[in-house]
Amino acid sequence: MTLFLGIILLLYFHQTTASLLKISPESGEWARYGRDLSISCTFSSKYHESVQLYHNESLAHVSDQVTITSDAFTDVDGQQTTRLRYMKSNINFDDAGMYECRADNAMKGVKINVVKGRLKIFPKTERVIAFEGERVTLTCEYQGSHRLDVTWSSTSGRDLKKSGFVVGSIVQTGNFVLTKVDISKSRASFSDSGDYTCTAGPLSKTVTLEVYQGECNNLLVSGPHGVPDSHMTASSYYEDSIYRDSPERARLNLEDVRVQIENGNYVIMGGGWVANDMDKNEWIQVAFKAQSIVRSIWTQGRFESNCCNQSDWVTEYRVQFSQDGVSWQKYKDQSGNDLYFRANTDSGTVVKNELPSPIITKYIRISPTAWHGNIALRLEIKGCLIPQNLRILEPIRKTINLPVPETLKISCEYTGSKRDVVSWSKDYVRMGMVDGFRRSSKEQLSGGRVTITDTITKATTEFLDSGNYTCFIPNSTFSETITVHAMTLEKSPKIDRYWVSSQNAVHLSCEYRSLNRRDFSWEYAGGDINNRQFQITRDVKKSDGAVFVTSSIRKPYVDVTDSGNYTCRIGEMSRTWEVNVLSVSGNGSWQAITPNQTMYLECDVKGLPTDVPYQMFWTKEGNSIKDLDSHGRMNYFPNSRTLQITRTQLSDAGKYECNILLEVGSPAQQQVSITMEIYAPPKTMLDGMKTINVGDSLHLYCKTAGYPTPSVVWKKNGRSLSELSSRVTFLPYGGLDNGHLVVFDVSGSEAGEYTCEAKSSYFSSASSRLQVDVKEVSLATSPPLLIAIIVGSVVVFLAIVCCGVYVKCNQRAKKKNYAYDTDSLERLRQSRPRLPRNNTFNEDHPKIIKLTEEPHFYSKRPPTSSPPLSASSQRSVSTFESGSYERVPLRNKLNTPDIVLTDQEEEGYNTGSTQEKVRFSLLDIK
Repeated sequence: MTLFLGIILLLYFHQTTASLLKISPESGEWARYGRDLSISCTFSSKYHESVQLYHNESLAHVSDQVTITSDAFTDVDGQQTTRLRYMKSNINFDDAGMYECRADNAMKGVKINVVKGRLKIFPKTERVIAFEGERVTLTCEYQGSHRLDVTWSSTSGRDLKKSGFVVGSIVQTGNFVLTKVDISKSRASFSDSGDYTCTAGPLSKTVTLEVYQGECNNLLVSGPHGVPDSHMTASSYYEDSIYRDSPERARLNLEDVRVQIENGNYVIMGGGWVANDMDKNEWIQVAFKAQSIVRSIWTQGRFESNCCNQSDWVTEYRVQFSQDGVSWQKYKDQSGNDLYFRANTDSGTVVKNELPSPIITKYIRISPTAWHGNIALRLEIKGCLIPQNLRILEPIRKTINLPVPETLKISCEYTGSKRDVVSWSKDYVRMGMVDGFRRSSKEQLSGGRVTITDTITKATTEFLDSGNYTCFIPNSTFSETITVHAMTLEKSPKIDRYWVSSQNAVHLSCEYRSLNRRDFSWEYAGGDINNRQFQITRDVKKSDGAVFVTSSIRKPYVDVTDSGNYTCRIGEMSRTWEVNVLSVSGNGSWQAITPNQTMYLECDVKGLPTDVPYQMFWTKEGNSIKDLDSHGRMNYFPNSRTLQITRTQLSDAGKYECNILLEVGSPAQQQVSITMEIYAPPKTMLDGMKTINVGDSLHLYCKTAGYPTPSVVWKKNGRSLSELSSRVTFLPYGGLDNGHLVVFDVSGSEAGEYTCEAKSSYFSSASSRLQVDVKEVSLATSPPLLIAIIVGSVVVFLAIVCCGVYVKCNQRAKKKNYAYDTDSLERLRQSRPRLPRNNTFNEDHPKIIKLTEEPHFYSKRPPTSSPPLSASSQRSVSTFESGSYERVPLRNKLNTPDIVLTDQEEEGYNTGSTQEKVRFSLLDIK
């Protein structure tokens, strides 16, 4: 049975992993009626298999219009690949449907739709001319068998709506679908220049929009921008011995004039051009000085003189234009038909006809198609020579954020009627060839226009590349500037998805670095973040000439409504987090423990992802449950995400964490911890000195248990100890700041009942009590002590007298002193030891001082300004500033020649841990 299952699994593995079938195209698409359709199938496997193509469940076959080819090859790993190619020409609607590649029980399919239609763009010209501040409209018309989405796009990738274009559409259905989509802008700008593409399914067309700056309403026939007579020609003109109506006489408002010709005779030069033949093949032509933009045509009839009753004018005409005077194009309307212009109704009135779309041409012809009397007219053409234009071609925006160290590339395009030079400057200082930039230039001549594209590129940028870059034409007013902010924008944490549980904090931060300070904006789901109640902070620093701006948002307690995308943005540069807030339900955030019972901690998390791998596990105060549970009382049930604790004990109280490890195994792996607590009531035990002598220090210790850790209140006879005496001190003990009670210099009033009360916000208080008795030592009941005091007093008196005489006699001699090390003495003082009241040591009643560190005795002559301090010795002890004297341990310096032992000795007790009786000798320091 096991062998059979293994074979089945092996076959399944072979089918699913050892073979691979692909179809191209991979996704459904539209195909054009009457065009070619191409589909390919590719199958790779360890074994050779045939590949077949099905169309609507029928096997595809070779025919007059269908070609099917197949080839196979084997790679170096022994993998065999078979490729089938299907090609059909002149497809029709029957070729639409599902195409499926099949091989070795594998199948891949794609749906093909066939559409019959055409696409037109109006104005019907390769280049649409517009001027800044004027309206521009582009129309795309689709007519076809199926309804398709018709869209406009800019080849530069700019958003048309954000650029100010308005989109309008009309859809008509019937025997065919007619869709018209317009994009229009009421005030065109120079930056709108570029290529625009209309797309409808498999159909697409592109048109170039050229927006020019400046006025373009000059007289191109007469006036300062006009042409000489030789540039005005016609198909024919009327001439006899008296009249000559030649084409150069066709200037607007020109009248008859009598002139003398070469042979001495006089002729009348007519006020207009008059054709010699009266048919629709006649024309008058103007050759401009250079490539020009034509915007409007103005016409009159022939001038009527007083001598003759002449009434000749043109009532209708067509327009043709040419770049070379040989090949001519007819001016057409929006539908692509020849456009006929209505002209004059009398001989004197000037009639203006605007061209719906201006044209760029070197030659223009007016061809009359209807007239009154004879074919005769006077004309003027308004427009301008192709203006010089300069624009930043790339990037499109005037201000860009450049991530350091990415490549900076700026292209500038100059257009004019003649060749010129493009130059560059940075921050208005002319750029040389040593600025780390690579420069390239491309020149193109088309239709009498010169187009120069000049590009500067820097492969690896730095902050210093920030600034204003200007391309300009020397000795002209043409210039274009772009502002570059070379910068870095980093986010913290550096993850795309941020996971957090409800009622916890979210903290997101962005850091911007550049030469100039710029402010952040924060967004939530594309909108304003201000209504999300986040705290926003900003910090600005400067280092090495760069500005560091850090902005953070923080919310201490989030809920599920705070889930969404959060973005920090500077200009067009941004960083985004997807914040996912997990909500928690279950049996509450805490439970009270009941000993020897079974408890359950539920971790029912809502909002866990289905497309992100995650793991769950439990810990207690950061420690693994497995490490803490040595008796098998804790069990985790993954299906219910529940932790079970059996035979509960008070020691089970504490903080437990339900941990969710998200995006396991990825660099963005995160852990979300949900805290649940088990509370236990407080317990106390008071320990310490039950009996103490007057003058000693009382030490009491309060030991507590319970979770959360209870607070402790000390009382004596029902009153707070902090109110009784300034000699009361509380020290840390057992995890409590005030678990250790110390009362210094105890007197009889300190006797009584001491109470340690443990308080909890969730349970009743618990307390422990201890009765303390204080004993007094009576001199009357201790004769030896009384005798010792009297004898000691006499000895002290005699010692003082002798010392006084000795000091008086040795005022000029060197002083003998000894001292504690400064640091040890300071620790001794801070520990508040009780020193012998009579400054003497007594063998029967020694005063032993316990310190945590061994103090050392040192000897050196002190400065005269040092104040004396009392210590456990009969002699004065002086302090020394650290570093102002050489520390000399006696045990290491007894054999030094500069230190001589004297015959004066004293006895005392070591204040360290050994507590042995020691003898100290006074030293004479040379």
